Amino acid sequence: MAFGRTQKILTFVLAAVAVAPVLASGEIGAPFGAACAALFVAGWFLEPPFTLRPRFRRGVTAVVVVLFAVQTARAFLGGPVASLGMEFAAVLLGLKLASRGTAGDYQQIVVLAFLHVIASTIVVDDLSYAGSFLAFVLLSPPVLALAHLRSEMENRFAADPRAGDRRMLERLLASKRVVTGSFLAGSALLSLPVLAVTAVLFITFPRIGFGLLGRIPSSRSVLGFAAEVKLGDLELTRLEETVLVRLEPAVRPKAAPDRLPLKLRGAAFDTYVNSTWKQSRPNAWTRMKSTDNYHFLSGLPVTDDSASYEVFLESMDPPILFVPEGTGLIVTNSVIKAGVLKPRSLDVNDMGAVRYHDDAKVGIRYKVSLNGSPPPGPAPDKEREYRSLPPESARLAALAREMAGAGADRERAARLVRGLQTRYRYSLEPDPADKAGGESTPLDRFLFRRRTGSCEHFATALTLMLRTVGIPARFVTGFGSAEWNPIGGYYAVRERSAHSWTEAFIAGGWVTLDATPAAEGAPRTRPSTFALLVDALRMRWLKHVVGYDVASQMAIADRVRKGWLDLFGEPGERDHVRLPRWAPWGAAGVVALVAAVFLFLRRRRFGFRRAGAKSGDRGVAGEATRLYRELDRRLARLGLARPPATTPLEHIASVREASSPLAGPVEEITTRYNEARFGGRAFEPGEAERLRMAIRELRARKENP
Repeated sequence: MAFGRTQKILTFVLAAVAVAPVLASGEIGAPFGAACAALFVAGWFLEPPFTLRPRFRRGVTAVVVVLFAVQTARAFLGGPVASLGMEFAAVLLGLKLASRGTAGDYQQIVVLAFLHVIASTIVVDDLSYAGSFLAFVLLSPPVLALAHLRSEMENRFAADPRAGDRRMLERLLASKRVVTGSFLAGSALLSLPVLAVTAVLFITFPRIGFGLLGRIPSSRSVLGFAAEVKLGDLELTRLEETVLVRLEPAVRPKAAPDRLPLKLRGAAFDTYVNSTWKQSRPNAWTRMKSTDNYHFLSGLPVTDDSASYEVFLESMDPPILFVPEGTGLIVTNSVIKAGVLKPRSLDVNDMGAVRYHDDAKVGIRYKVSLNGSPPPGPAPDKEREYRSLPPESARLAALAREMAGAGADRERAARLVRGLQTRYRYSLEPDPADKAGGESTPLDRFLFRRRTGSCEHFATALTLMLRTVGIPARFVTGFGSAEWNPIGGYYAVRERSAHSWTEAFIAGGWVTLDATPAAEGAPRTRPSTFALLVDALRMRWLKHVVGYDVASQMAIADRVRKGWLDLFGEPGERDHVRLPRWAPWGAAGVVALVAAVFLFLRRRRFGFRRAGAKSGDRGVAGEATRLYRELDRRLARLGLARPPATTPLEHIASVREASSPLAGPVEEITTRYNEARFGGRAFEPGEAERLRMAIRELRARKENP
């Protein structure tokens, strides 16, 4: 491919992969994103000499100045400085692509692309950043190398007033012999040392649990976990396939079920008003007490045999910590506070909901151990707590008493659950009357008219029915199931799994009750293998990159120490921890890769001429190359050696100054070499042999001017 076209394609691809994650993050306004995309398209068709016209250049500069003034004014008016800066940089990158014309423009495009990669570390924490970073590191060496070569060409030809030299520059840009596949592959290999240094720095300097440099506060808003939940809110999430929580079991099961009916407790509510569940004390959060870990005070021990999971929670608003039912212990990764490693702070309210502090907006990673503990929270006040009823609850109370019957609280609660499950049907079809309004409430229509509803209807009905028969109860939202990802070896909780249920205070403790019957119809289609693979990659990204912190660093150091002792330590020092079977092969593979890269670069550096003699000595270009090498050797023997940094055409001036009798033949041979090597002009019959005879006669010409 021609030099100019190759440089254009690689530069545009580099700019695209750098700016794409920033545009996709949502931190850039839609008008600026559209302007950037339009400039990318326009830049593909705009070419020199049009882009080099002074009037066009002045117009681009004027647009940049006006845009900078607008963004500065918006910043003074209170706009987010980081987002405003990224908007300006995105449009500036598009303008530079649309006005490129010289090597300096291409170099500036690389710098602007690098700024967007830096911005991606702030606003993006998923796989799109990983792909963008790797692509940028891989593409930047060849793009910079091409920009440097173009700069050398322009320095030699662009300023020369001779039309022949200007045409030579155009021929070089159109030549298909300047840039070869081996050149691009060799320059791309320079990215390997960069990646190696980046990996060393990454492992050495952890993010202290707050992701890659933090990020602009913009979490995903999820319905159902804020200070209030309106009846029907969770129905809006039923089609959302986004994975919000991932649970990796401490011991991978041999035969994991495709679907795990594990309740993940999120928020709890105690007041029902106007078809909306609210928290009577939404700000009553207190710091959860901890020594090293967080224990739910249930009196049940957590042993090594207790089921446990490592939980990876995406950043969401509000920052609720989802806790599996039966959790007795929570372990958060340590962070540095005042120079000391401490667990991340957790808050808890009087209904047992737990939240964390998500300043960096990258979610949280924590471990849970299950020991069958009941739902957390203190015993309710005997007079008022968890007993309030809406004004329109007369019919509800009569139905509850009829359905519950007499007996102990546990028996009456079981009858209410069974009655709702058998008399009513689960359905996600919305009630048309909810939009039309009317005198009846959604709960009344569910119980006495439609007799079908979602989990919110069942949980609301059960909670209020329990209260009418004297049993304290609260409404709880969370997630009701998790799907096994066989590729990643973990359970994925999607937003569509949002669920609600009831917790009742019976026999001195809180008990989980779920009146929602099983859904009817065909089961939901499983994700494709490709979707499972992508999510498994994202899981590893969250675990090993975004979630890399001091605890991860210490774990790596501990594994290295144990491996060292296992290989070289005394028998008494060994920890009886064997390296994985693949460890020796992995180490050998790394050594082989490093050796291969070293030999390749050495061949490129020291064996270029020999390799060129074998692969390039074909056709017109090969004949011209051999001819000029012979000239180079003869001039060196005559004391006129060409320095390595001097081009053949630049060397003519040195020959002219040192030995005027040789200037004519040397200039003729050099010019003919450039025309054949880069312009593709074939030699006339006998011309190459005539020039070769002229080279051999240079010594005689110098001695007898």
